[in-house]
Amino acid sequence: MNRQIKFRVWAVDEKRFIYPSEFTFYNGIVEFYYADAEMTVEIRNKYILQQYTGFNDKNGVEIYEGDLVKTSQRDTGADIRSVTWVNAIASFSPFCFQESYATECEVIGHIYSEEENEL
Repeated sequence: MNRQIKFRVWAVDEKRFIYPSEFTFYNGIVEFYYADAEMTVEIRNKYILQQYTGFNDKNGVEIYEGDLVKTSQRDTGADIRSVTWVNAIASFSPFCFQESYATECEVIGHIYSEEENEL
């Protein structure tokens, strides 16, 4: 599977997502560009990078790290989980994100806020 590598950025102080068009990484500094503006920031302080899983939910919404997804389990009913990267298995969790499973879930929010404000 070929998947698109892209990120969104949670702006901690502004409580919103930024969807940059380009990143430059060097010496712990990240520059990112969006909406014809350039920002040079140290990501670890006020901005949190979240990677796209490469999958979309049943409504076509892109699934990123930090998203809250609602799943329907045959045995246990609905389940809500946050999407995280697991180094030990080099995969996104829950469910080791297989495409067939991802398309059965629904993004219902994210771990930082109840409302998503986009640039």
